[in-house]
Amino acid sequence: MRLFVAVNLCDQVKAELLRLQEILLRRCPEIRPIAAAQMHLTLKFLGEVEDANLPAARSAMQHAALQNASFTARLCGCGCFPEKGRLRVVWVGLDAADGALTTLNQSLEECFEAGGFSREDRSFSAHITIGRARREGAGPKVRNVVAGLEPKPLEQPVASISLIESRLEPAGPNYSVLAEECLR
Repeated sequence: MRLFVAVNLCDQVKAELLRLQEILLRRCPEIRPIAAAQMHLTLKFLGEVEDANLPAARSAMQHAALQNASFTARLCGCGCFPEKGRLRVVWVGLDAADGALTTLNQSLEECFEAGGFSREDRSFSAHITIGRARREGAGPKVRNVVAGLEPKPLEQPVASISLIESRLEPAGPNYSVLAEECLR
């Protein structure tokens, strides 16, 4: 099964993401929107995990949750991945005081590595995907529109983390929460 650890978003934050997405889509039809039900903040992507390793994944997530206190993050800025070249993703950023999101990500990386899982090669970037490029050519125009987007600095409580299974289907990914752990 394909797994990741994420923060599920509150309704107010999702509403703001949908507002920004609507502005983006009116100007950039070459962007495919992400459904509100699929919006989340990925903290740790695990990829394909054997069923037998699910208990170890749950245990690693539980240990990381115990190491981190709940906190509040805030929407901040918009951008594209990659920063240069053929655009693939449009995102909205999240920031938390004292680097709490980065600390949570590092705890997850350490706990999952101790449980036999691989570390992520890329550096952590706290973001929520709101759109993906439909085809090649989504570039300078989209980047200019995204540069003009500014999210309201809404707060996102981070009190729990979820282990989520992603099933890829013809209509897009389908997410199921397999476990949830409260931060201390």
